[in-house]
Amino acid sequence: MLCSEDALVQQTTAEYQKQGLGWESVYACNHEDFGPDSLSGCKSDREVVLTRNPRTKIEELNPGLPVTAYEESLAVFDLLKKPDLTPGEIRRIKGVAVDLLETLKAEKLRINHWRDKESTRDAVRLTIHDYLWSEDTGLPETYSETEVRDKTEAVFVHVFRAYPMVPSPYYAAGMAS
Repeated sequence: MLCSEDALVQQTTAEYQKQGLGWESVYACNHEDFGPDSLSGCKSDREVVLTRNPRTKIEELNPGLPVTAYEESLAVFDLLKKPDLTPGEIRRIKGVAVDLLETLKAEKLRINHWRDKESTRDAVRLTIHDYLWSEDTGLPETYSETEVRDKTEAVFVHVFRAYPMVPSPYYAAGMAS
């Protein structure tokens, strides 16, 4: 029985989704089991980002990558996405996430102690920006110059934290999930 304001909002939303979109809703509160085959795909109640579907698509679009590459790409994908993207734009961003990371790891992040020198930090930031802004490799046209700049900074901060070296000790230790 619904008895809180949050529950009433959920019920109204679920009814709209069923009537307007034909979606079925499941109230998983107090019924969720955790793990890769669970309803949400969450590993525990502390995991709030639903990663199963984006990760499945990244794996489908990029078969044969090491397991950690999918986790790494998913983190960048989450930083690059924005609301109201079309399916084609989402596919493009998934590819950008994988390719950008591979480019950085093959080039700039292999420099010893890259984070210690301003010039190498700037080179990493510029590589990210140029990659995201490029018509050939970058984000969809729906991203404004300001959004590309903001996404560049978000990816740079993530890369700075997660990649003091290649391979990333952050992901090797299983801390990405």
